[in-house]
Amino acid sequence: MYKRIVEHKTRAGYALLNRGRFAELVQQFDPHVRFTFAGDHALAVHASGRDEALAWFERVGRLMPGLTLTPSVIVVQGPPWDTRVATRFTVEATLDGGQRYANAGMQLIRLRWGKVVEDHLHEDTQAVAHALEHLSARGHAEASELPDNRLDSGGARDVGGHAENGVVAAEAE
Repeated sequence: MYKRIVEHKTRAGYALLNRGRFAELVQQFDPHVRFTFAGDHALAVHASGRDEALAWFERVGRLMPGLTLTPSVIVVQGPPWDTRVATRFTVEATLDGGQRYANAGMQLIRLRWGKVVEDHLHEDTQAVAHALEHLSARGHAEASELPDNRLDSGGARDVGGHAENGVVAAEAE
């Protein structure tokens, strides 16, 4: 029964995302959630907390309005105090200029007593980068701006040019 409830709540979360109700979506997150979106592009992020996660979702909404994620497989495992949810999904959007964006991805969520404490999204990063290049070429500056809370190429969080683990991130020359 618990697994069905979690699966239902997961699908409801995707529905909120698809309707652009990001503030409502992140209310399902623990205040100290760790949220990541993999890649080496303007949407790559390692967010800490609801506010940073909300800012990321809002950025995606500005760049790709009408983005639709459709979960195809949802696997739930674990007790309420340490639940894992793995989801396979497809992504579709029509970009500025009419270009179609299609992708597929995986999400791994960790729940603690119904709150999302970790959320890791992995899509085909080349497809994401290609879509962002298209948007940048059409004048969307935000599509090429790297956020301060992105992951560096080694997987460490880059904060203002310094990786969280104390190693200075490489500066672009």
